[in-house]
Amino acid sequence: MDMEYDTIQRAYGEYYASAQALPQNTMSGGDDGAQQNSGAMGGIEIITQVQAAMTLTHTGTLHVLVMHATYDSAAYYQTLPGYACSVTPGPGDGTEAYAVGTVLGRFVLPSDTYRYTKVAIKTDDRFATGSLDIFPSLLPR
Repeated sequence: MDMEYDTIQRAYGEYYASAQALPQNTMSGGDDGAQQNSGAMGGIEIITQVQAAMTLTHTGTLHVLVMHATYDSAAYYQTLPGYACSVTPGPGDGTEAYAVGTVLGRFVLPSDTYRYTKVAIKTDDRFATGSLDIFPSLLPR
């Protein structure tokens, strides 16, 4: 079996966010909560994919942050460096559309990730529409 980089190997039903509507000009946590993905030694990536047609205005941005903690308690979570996904539409007026199934970002969990991981979705666009699936995928080795 040949494996390409674009291959997505996902576990059935494992999500950080499942069909979660984009927040409008705010931040919200992934609707499927935390997962235990530590110890994978860089073998898991978090994929952000458009679940229902998405639009962002040309002045808006979308960021998906990944947080980790030793204990599954809000007081312990720290944001990992970088974004799992960062989308800024090109210049122009109006909105930019993203089709269902479009992969917006891939983020490999570092080997020193703590036991629990979760995501937060943030936009500064009050007209953002659509929804996202955010899920772990095993990297072919």
